[in-house]
Amino acid sequence: MDYDNPQFIAAVKKIASAPLAAIAAALHAIANGLQHQNEAIKEQTRANQDAQYTQRRVITELKAPQAEKYKQETDTAKESFIKWGTLYAEALGIIVVIAYTTVAAFQWREMRKATKASTDAANTAALALAENTRQFNVTFGEIQAQTSATQKAANAAQQSLIQHDADRRPYVICQLLGTVEVSAEKVIQSNVELINWGQSLAKEIDLDGHIWYGENMPKAVDYYFAHLPKNSKRISDSFLIPKTGETDPRSPSFKYTTIDSGNQAPSHKAIDFIKSNDGGVIVAGRIWYKDTAGNRHWTDFCQYTLLSGAMAYCAQHNEIH
Repeated sequence: MDYDNPQFIAAVKKIASAPLAAIAAALHAIANGLQHQNEAIKEQTRANQDAQYTQRRVITELKAPQAEKYKQETDTAKESFIKWGTLYAEALGIIVVIAYTTVAAFQWREMRKATKASTDAANTAALALAENTRQFNVTFGEIQAQTSATQKAANAAQQSLIQHDADRRPYVICQLLGTVEVSAEKVIQSNVELINWGQSLAKEIDLDGHIWYGENMPKAVDYYFAHLPKNSKRISDSFLIPKTGETDPRSPSFKYTTIDSGNQAPSHKAIDFIKSNDGGVIVAGRIWYKDTAGNRHWTDFCQYTLLSGAMAYCAQHNEIH
């Protein structure tokens, strides 16, 4: 039996000259060759043992030297098997080491390429992110500037509209006519004139006024204004056109009315206080009216008497809304 397996030798030579891609197939061929070799050796060994046993029996019967001959052949076969098995194992070990080293080197090279590619991709992504952030900041700044400009323009337009409405709206005020006469025989009265100093018609005009006299009246006036409604509860069809150069009392630019102190005339004590103190008499009230668009407005007025007989404006309650 020849132990030099041609398939095994051819596989070893093929591994030595083949590229890395053929290593796996060569190793498989080596394994098959070793398996066939082992099976052949086992079969030869069994045959030698059977022959040795048979020949020994025959030799025993005939000639003893035949057994020695077969024994030598068996020993030679064993030595040859061990020799070739050792060579095959060494060759296989060298091939495995070469294959492992080659595969490891290939993997390291591929990992290095992948690492470099990942690093390059990360750097590219970082640069792209920085550029996107810069562009976003620029765009956001432009949007903020445009928003601010738009807001300023809107505010300017709103202020212009408010100013236009303020310039065109009606302004109704109350003007006292003459002086306030005080006597113990009748209630205190004051004739007043309503005038529209605005640029448009005032309609649905209503007036609420009163005269206070005596001590501690400023507190009563404050209480009065604190409880006045912003809108009139009475329905009025009166109107005032903007004031022109006319002075005729019958002109629709004017409206006249009288304000009094109520149903009771002042006492002598009250009259003495009025004649000896500024602010002894206070004339105050509120005028409600609407413009042509239906917007509600009101004007508060407040004046008090001086010892000189003139009238002065109160520190508060002279407002136009």
